[in-house]
Amino acid sequence: MKKITKYSFLLLLILLLNACKEEDLTGNATLVFAGNIENLEIDIYPETVFTVSELIRAQPLIRNLAADNGEVIVSNLNPGNYTWYNGGSNIGFFQITAGETRIFEFSIFAE
Repeated sequence: MKKITKYSFLLLLILLLNACKEEDLTGNATLVFAGNIENLEIDIYPETVFTVSELIRAQPLIRNLAADNGEVIVSNLNPGNYTWYNGGSNIGFFQITAGETRIFEFSIFAE
């Protein structure tokens, strides 16, 4: 009986340790841009910013992300909705999911 209790305790301890593994609480996004992408730089804003007039007054979370061959990689953001803005007339929205890298495609229009 002592062996069964001992093994039960060890099994319970192993299960508890596995259950306590840290989950990935942040996520990533790859923003793929097509169109007028020469010298493209974007700022990332929290989900509460939706219009250009709000963007002008708000502080970006990340400033001046440069596009590399039309792609911008945004890493380690908390889950939620975000806004990108290029300082002109282009604005877009994307969502971060914990533990995932999601791909979003956007068209950039001439300024």
